[in-house]
Amino acid sequence: MSGESLEIERQALRPSWWFQAARLMGALIWVAIIAIMFLEASFDLSQRVDLRQAVIALDAFIFIGLLTRTLAGLWRLNGAWWQRAKTARASIVYVALCLLCLTWAPRVAGALASGAFALPALESLFRRILGDEFISRIQLKPSQSLLLSFGMIIVLGTGLLMLPAATQDGQGTNFYDALFTMASAVSQTGLTVQDTGSYFSAFGQILVLIGMQIGGIGIMILSAAFAALVGGRMPSRQTAGLGDLGATEGMTAQSLSKEEDLQWLFGSIAKTTLWFEGLGVLVLYLLWLTGIMALPDEFNNPGGALWWSVFHAVSGFCQGGFTLTPDSLMGWVSNPAVNLVFIILITAGGLGFYVTGDLGRSDWTEIRSPRRFWKRLQLHTKIVLSTSLIMNVVGALVYLFFEYDHSLADLEPGTKVMAAVFQAVTMRCAGFNTVPMSALAAPTILLALVWMFVGSGPGSTGGGVRVSTACVSVAALRAMVNGRKEVELFGYTIPQGTVYKGISVIFVSLLFVSVVLILLAANENQPFEVLAFEVVSAFGTVGLSMGASSNLTEVGKLLLAILMFFGRVGPLTVALAFAEKVDKRRYRYAEEPIDVG
Repeated sequence: MSGESLEIERQALRPSWWFQAARLMGALIWVAIIAIMFLEASFDLSQRVDLRQAVIALDAFIFIGLLTRTLAGLWRLNGAWWQRAKTARASIVYVALCLLCLTWAPRVAGALASGAFALPALESLFRRILGDEFISRIQLKPSQSLLLSFGMIIVLGTGLLMLPAATQDGQGTNFYDALFTMASAVSQTGLTVQDTGSYFSAFGQILVLIGMQIGGIGIMILSAAFAALVGGRMPSRQTAGLGDLGATEGMTAQSLSKEEDLQWLFGSIAKTTLWFEGLGVLVLYLLWLTGIMALPDEFNNPGGALWWSVFHAVSGFCQGGFTLTPDSLMGWVSNPAVNLVFIILITAGGLGFYVTGDLGRSDWTEIRSPRRFWKRLQLHTKIVLSTSLIMNVVGALVYLFFEYDHSLADLEPGTKVMAAVFQAVTMRCAGFNTVPMSALAAPTILLALVWMFVGSGPGSTGGGVRVSTACVSVAALRAMVNGRKEVELFGYTIPQGTVYKGISVIFVSLLFVSVVLILLAANENQPFEVLAFEVVSAFGTVGLSMGASSNLTEVGKLLLAILMFFGRVGPLTVALAFAEKVDKRRYRYAEEPIDVG
């Protein structure tokens, strides 16, 4: 081969200039990410204007890199530009979200852009270390995927809350407080050991907000909902497991094996979340703008009021229970507009995404009467709606009866009724309070323990054993008393497997609560009823507190953090995650009656 031919071959094999430029830019982006991590972890940027400006500049550079990569991906696609944009709509929406954040929170935009580079790189790194063959053999069950996703978010959030930038004093949060706070946020509980508004900086509050949003929906379901929202197709390697994952989280009583059903469900999740949270932000901001709702001095400005509205709208819909004021919502106990907004947000988030999707799926033009509308609803929806309504009404009446001359004694009669209704709604899942919890009468504490233990609807942003589980268990008790073998609800027979699962959930949940309560009682020097209230509130991911959380030892914080995690993912999910797969037997043992009861 001649020298000229060899030179031509070298030129052909040599990477093009744009490829070399892309590699250089990728290397510079990683240098920027590492530099940001070092600066965030080593300095209090609230006190160093120069370093903060440097971090913002690096964040902007990373966003430019993400934008360049997205445009390059569009250029490599075939077809007209509108067809390319339709194919890559998910990436375009993500870039648009980063651009929106860049205008008012550059460091958040930088974090989002950095994640777009870091996550694929970490996946590639794990594949190189472990090998593709080993990765392909790992078959996680839906319950294990659920545990892993929530656990990773809590660990990541804990590390970020420990950064100096996360607190007002620039010292960062200690490990136990950071773990407790992030576990509380991701599990949608709302129990706190530090006042969120005064202790955490804007960066720390954003971390809590993101934890609540991700925890309320679930990281895997959130990604699928995002794909469904922008009209894209969900990844094929995830589609098979998402149906089982939805069933694991109690999303629906029906099969989710078809991709179009998954597309509808996760699209409904995204639209419902955006609609209610967006409406909540708008209404709360308008209430402040018109003077109907007064805010503390630090939020009594356009920017502060907007942030207060965003934080509390997300906290309300996701049942987070976190507030930016130390006394929760007690300052608005007599404000009917504020109470109504939070009641609607809490109720919408607590019904469950399948219920809200079923309600919105009906063609309202064809509905001529409430009876016909009720008849067209799914059985799952009927159970959740009726049980939630009964619990809210009974809870409000019982609360008003025992607290009328007790914790509600200083309020006007109309305000007493409104406070009773609000607490009946919130003590099942949300964790907000408009009256002090430490002043509750003993019968009301018992009512709160039962209501917190039951919780909200399946597939919702709340916790507890779920209202459908309680309803099925009560129906099973009724069937036994009436001497019937079948458990019936609304003219349908409930499968025995569902009844067994419901009873198992209640039993395992009581076991979890009892073990943690015993350990806390042995370790903490606090009244038993206060610890019991805190434990059930943590398990039900409610967040109401009688003041025990702020006085817990490190061991107590760790125990409650674990319980909040188990309460969010569900005790039965934890049991299934570690259980071995059991083959179906083709035989059964002989029956022999025994005496019980």
